[in-house]
Amino acid sequence: MGFFLLLFITMFYPTVEDQWVSVLNPITFSQNTIEHVLNDGGYAILSAGRNPATWTDLQLNDKTIQKRSEQLVDDIKDTYVYSPVIGVYDGGIETSFFILLHNDSPDDELEDLIQLGKKYNQDSIIYVRKDKPTIEQLIYTSGHYQGRHVEGTGYQKLPFNVTDNYSKIKLCSNITFTFTLNFNFKYMFIDKIRIRTNQLINHHNRNHEANKERCRN
Repeated sequence: MGFFLLLFITMFYPTVEDQWVSVLNPITFSQNTIEHVLNDGGYAILSAGRNPATWTDLQLNDKTIQKRSEQLVDDIKDTYVYSPVIGVYDGGIETSFFILLHNDSPDDELEDLIQLGKKYNQDSIIYVRKDKPTIEQLIYTSGHYQGRHVEGTGYQKLPFNVTDNYSKIKLCSNITFTFTLNFNFKYMFIDKIRIRTNQLINHHNRNHEANKERCRN
């Protein structure tokens, strides 16, 4: 009960002292908590991994990517409660961070997350605002589609043998929870204008091919 109370305070009452947030990190969720957050919103998923849409990023070695991930942790650890996540994005394995949002200034918070995506040259970030209905978006933060987004409709819990576009988070008692978010890449949003297009499907197919090519070399 104490853990849930502390988590509740952290999620809904942002602390004045940064060290209180930092002390909690990285946090280990219970399955009930992670499912509650996935259902109700108020989280983001960020990475500092390789951007498959950028050739120079694909040439970076593991040591450089590790350093970039450490820098991202430094950027978030005093502001957000987070948990590391192993994920696969368009065929590329990466370390991501599942971040709990404060939800008190959502527009400012979103802008902060977008700037982090740009700073680490990420193809996209995932942002799920706690709202009614929940706002679930994959937002492109670099390249040709920067500033555009797709929308999703909830999450799906996955079995252990999935191979692509999933996130895997370690919970209490060493349980692993694997999930994916249901984004519709057939519709691209430019601000509030919805456009039916195959551009993003083709974009992610190119990302897949770039990741395959990197693994072959």
